[in-house]
Amino acid sequence: MSADLARQPAAVRGLRPSRGGLHPAWPLVVVFVAYPLWWVLGVTAVMWTAVALLGGIALLTRRRVRVPRGFGIWLLFLAWMLISASQLSAFDRSVAFVYRGSAYLCATVLFIYVFNTPKEVLPDKTVIRLVAMFWVVVAGGGLLAMAFPTASFSSLAELVLPRSLLNVRFIESLVHLEFAQTSRILGFPIGRPRAPFAFTNAWGSNFALLTPFLVASWAAGSRRWSRLTRVMLLVSVVSVVVSLNRGMWLSLSLGLLYAAARFARQGRVRPLIGVGTLLATMVGIVYFTPLLGVVEGRQATPHSDAGRLALYQASINLARESPVLGYGAPQPSDLKEGGASIGTHGQFWLLLVSHGLPGLLLYVGWMLFALWHTRRGRSDVHVWCHVVIFISLVQMAFYEQVPTQITIVMVAAALALRALYIPSVTAPPDGPVAEDRVPAVKVGV
Repeated sequence: MSADLARQPAAVRGLRPSRGGLHPAWPLVVVFVAYPLWWVLGVTAVMWTAVALLGGIALLTRRRVRVPRGFGIWLLFLAWMLISASQLSAFDRSVAFVYRGSAYLCATVLFIYVFNTPKEVLPDKTVIRLVAMFWVVVAGGGLLAMAFPTASFSSLAELVLPRSLLNVRFIESLVHLEFAQTSRILGFPIGRPRAPFAFTNAWGSNFALLTPFLVASWAAGSRRWSRLTRVMLLVSVVSVVVSLNRGMWLSLSLGLLYAAARFARQGRVRPLIGVGTLLATMVGIVYFTPLLGVVEGRQATPHSDAGRLALYQASINLARESPVLGYGAPQPSDLKEGGASIGTHGQFWLLLVSHGLPGLLLYVGWMLFALWHTRRGRSDVHVWCHVVIFISLVQMAFYEQVPTQITIVMVAAALALRALYIPSVTAPPDGPVAEDRVPAVKVGV
């Protein structure tokens, strides 16, 4: 490996697809735009492996592959994650390990793919709009949950899988589809959005992580796109509140406030006003409508707090028994029959139990590296990508970041780091290099 900066225009010619070839954005289309199809088919669990394999093959066809300095932290995490598989002791835990592990690998492949594809071939605005389309899918799932809270149906995978596999609760949750998860937290049944995911917490986590991409897409898309999605965002405030996801409320609010602080620090008045207007509008919709009663009711009903705290304490106790390698996957819990496994309900706890303290430190180390090195981005796209990483770190205490969340975050990191580490391919070869632009590491022949 050697340090080098991508400056050769020939790199662009080498990446452009031939006639009849795949569009450079094909991995993003498969993961984000086509996600509803995989959900209906019930194959989202294997989609990550397929994309990781196909994307990996695409990367192998390139003469050179670059990664930012510091990416070794993430690669060490992947290695430690694989080593921890030696601690798996049951079939269902092995299935969960493969499911999450393939998501980490898929996110890695997408990061390297986006990072190495010059913006002249795969523009920032193209990536932003494709991921923002996934926000439309998630928001649409929330609206469907409002309209059909009791809807439930079998995916194609559920119809063909043997009963022995469907008896595994984890697999059943992935292939049996519902728009909403009925809950009585407030004392009456309420449909909390979950489509197109298996759990309502996943819906809330993804909604918060995708919203910065949506806001960034308003500057990159057409007026029609901007108007339609702005209206959809305002309407989605209803499903956001009805989801009762306090973690989403917290992480999204902090994310928007953090974005405002970044724009204020840069002295950029226009985007600062835009963020302030968005926040004020969303708060106004809640405050001046019956939605305020739902929020107050949720805050006054700490339905799951005791259970979560007990689960977190159990995770700490379990990690003490295997602090280095962990257990490969979350472990069964005896706190409540049929309750959540130990090492769930938060990426922090998932990593601690599954991959031990080293796995946790390596994961957090990479995320902090990405957050720190993307802080100087000045374009709207790069600021919002930086905010996505921030939101993910906030969510670690209470939301898992696999399978879709880590992919969203890694794409955001790739976009922001690509601008800082690899200059435009069409830039003058002897042009000035930004002060904080660090050479990328080249891997290849």
